[in-house]
Amino acid sequence: MVNRRNRSIAGKKLEKGRIEIPASVKPPEGDLEQHPRDAKGWLNQCIPSGYNPITDQEPLTRAVDLNTIRQRNLRSFRRLESALRQLVEAIRSGKHIVSPA
Repeated sequence: MVNRRNRSIAGKKLEKGRIEIPASVKPPEGDLEQHPRDAKGWLNQCIPSGYNPITDQEPLTRAVDLNTIRQRNLRSFRRLESALRQLVEAIRSGKHIVSPA
């Protein structure tokens, strides 16, 4: 089994060099779809220099491992992937779509 810390963005140097989430930070646990999340507040607490969406969102997004998110089996992420597949198919086929169907 892969060590959870290796799959996390914690402890990784991120692009643009400004931010780093300390290796000691643990990812949120539990049912993330049933409880308030406040992801920006959590990031602001975890990043020593604070979280700035304007400069930090892109490097954090690039660092995310989508397979790790898939393994959490989040309904909202499954819906996002489904909508993106539908959008790509609509572009390829030239057909309009309504989503969800």
